[in-house]
Amino acid sequence: MNHDESITLAPGNENKLIPGDRYRAVQFRKRSPLSDPDSIRSWSERCGYQFGKTGSMPGREYDLDDQYFCVQLPTKHDSGQPPGLVVWIPGDDIKGDPPEPWVPILDKYNLVWVGAHNSSNAWSVFKRFGLALDAVHNLPRVMTIDEEKVFMTGFSGGGKCAAILVFLSAAVPIGKGSMDRIFRGGLFLCGAAAPGKWPEKTGQQARKDIRLVFLTGDRDFNLAYTQEEKDRWLDQGFRNIAHIQVPGMEHTGIYKPEAAAYYEKAIRYLLAVEGGGHPESP
Repeated sequence: MNHDESITLAPGNENKLIPGDRYRAVQFRKRSPLSDPDSIRSWSERCGYQFGKTGSMPGREYDLDDQYFCVQLPTKHDSGQPPGLVVWIPGDDIKGDPPEPWVPILDKYNLVWVGAHNSSNAWSVFKRFGLALDAVHNLPRVMTIDEEKVFMTGFSGGGKCAAILVFLSAAVPIGKGSMDRIFRGGLFLCGAAAPGKWPEKTGQQARKDIRLVFLTGDRDFNLAYTQEEKDRWLDQGFRNIAHIQVPGMEHTGIYKPEAAAYYEKAIRYLLAVEGGGHPESP
């Protein structure tokens, strides 16, 4: 069931959520201490990332009270088994909803979905990063989340944002004010970004632990670019990497029902479930 009425998620009102339902107008009240643009710029520059036009687009500064998220719960949410969390950044789509063909897959693997509305390519990278960080900061405070199954994902330009956030969470040293390995993996759909540089002598464990999927299609105009970015992650020493190439799929084809099996394969790889993608899998 879809719920379009506004609901604020904060400690104490988590029981309002019904397992299996979708809440399309969720608000949070507490900004992540990591989501202000100055912090994001500081971490990014330490890792060699520079944001030109994408940093100056609308939304660099935002009021969380004016932002809405879509949260989709799995039907197993009340089973006593903590769910994982998929944090989404869209491409051109202004909505944060999960594509319908993916919903049964999220449910099957006990994954909560959260995506910010108005976090598309039209908005500043600082807003897109910030809202994703706000979501992953707030949801574990209102529901139990398996922190070993928190994944960052995005499509096209959102895939580029997702890749940078995964690298920052791996590369910025653990400690006060760091990202402290928030994301345990990433799924980059028809778009990705190269890893940055390591700001400290860190990251050996992250290179071993983090699981990444680069998914594209034979007819995707981002095919070669996505493959090149995947190779750069391999060059950085990340070894748990799957490349899934969907036969005949165009850029937006991943949203179609016939591509759902490949999305499931990607999810299985992130979760280290047998039958997932594997390095260089076709």
